[in-house]
Amino acid sequence: MDTGWAAIALEQVQPGPLLSPFLTPVLFVGLIVAVGGLAVVGVLVIYQVMRRRAANHVVASATI
Repeated sequence: MDTGWAAIALEQVQPGPLLSPFLTPVLFVGLIVAVGGLAVVGVLVIYQVMRRRAANHVVASATI
């Protein structure tokens, strides 16, 4: 009986392109740009934290 319902459901599906994007191209490109921007900001934050730690380490060791 389940096979019959599956066959009926498949008949109701409209045929379309196999790899059609579910997002519009503009939204897809915007998503890629946003992820890239977040990656750049993350790298810059990590760089600043590491640079500040290195500067503090040099100052602390110079005072000993």
